[in-house]
Amino acid sequence: MSARFDPDLMPARIAKLLSRQRSVRTVAGVNDDDCAVFRFDEPLLVVSTDFLNANPIASQLGLATLSDLGRLLVLSNLADLCGSGANPLLILLGITMERSDTDEDFLSFVEGAQSEAAKWGVELIGGDSKIGPARAFLAVVIGSAGSEENLFLKNRAKVGDFLWCSGEIGGCNAAVLGLSRGILQGDYLSSAKRAILSPELPLRRSRSASSASLGRGGVDISDGFGVDLNGLCDASGVGVTVMAERIPVNDLARHVAREFEFEPWQMAFGCGGDCQFLMTSEPQAASQLAELGFTHIGEITSTPRKIVKAAGREFVLPKGGHRDARGKSFYDEILLLIGESTI
Repeated sequence: MSARFDPDLMPARIAKLLSRQRSVRTVAGVNDDDCAVFRFDEPLLVVSTDFLNANPIASQLGLATLSDLGRLLVLSNLADLCGSGANPLLILLGITMERSDTDEDFLSFVEGAQSEAAKWGVELIGGDSKIGPARAFLAVVIGSAGSEENLFLKNRAKVGDFLWCSGEIGGCNAAVLGLSRGILQGDYLSSAKRAILSPELPLRRSRSASSASLGRGGVDISDGFGVDLNGLCDASGVGVTVMAERIPVNDLARHVAREFEFEPWQMAFGCGGDCQFLMTSEPQAASQLAELGFTHIGEITSTPRKIVKAAGREFVLPKGGHRDARGKSFYDEILLLIGESTI
């Protein structure tokens, strides 16, 4: 039987687990000091932090192990840097385990986080752990950039820019609706589980656009397409016109949209969860971005209006996104948000 979790015993065990990951730039890592010390080669430091939801949908649907939750925490934090063009380098974890959890429960979570970080060349350099009445998971991801021209930031979109989407979106929303309703079978069932447990991270696409200085404005859409695009426009003082039928959605989203009698593009207007991002660029960069796999979905405008065009009609860009304060299930929240995109 595994021992009851004791955070004071973990630093030495984690140091052994992570010893193979140490880079030549690490001066002090886990258990070498109370702080991690790392050499940086680029002038700009980019830092982001994100919690894993207290009761993530992967757990609500009975899909996720603790190792999966560790991976998802890393993915959600790396997605934040993808939306800025930064090169992710380091990650720290803040972990609260329940009093009934064991050492092995904790190590399973850390091993999942470490495996996902290593997959993307990111070094797990430490953090902190506690015992509490409920689990809570937080990460801080640290990246770098050579110059401001390598970043695409929420407040840098310009009038006349093209709006791009980094990859297919709506898959997580579709998976939640389909799995909750029990309407998925075969390949669709497998696709739904992958959409929730292993969403595509567009890190290589982000790095390519960053290296070539192709982006200007940018934002990850983890809270939802509508709310995050509104945030980009507000921060930049611009408007936007989105061509709904150009929004890239996958076969799963199309299938679930038919079952719920939605338009496929409406699946993008739920709670996010796809790890993708939006980026703006000068029109001259269009051919390069298309070759990298970005999808041109609209344009940045001088008017303060934020418009979505679909089937020859237009409506105001929905402002809704995921909000813990609603107290709704993910299923109900997604239906609510998609309903706001009805023409």
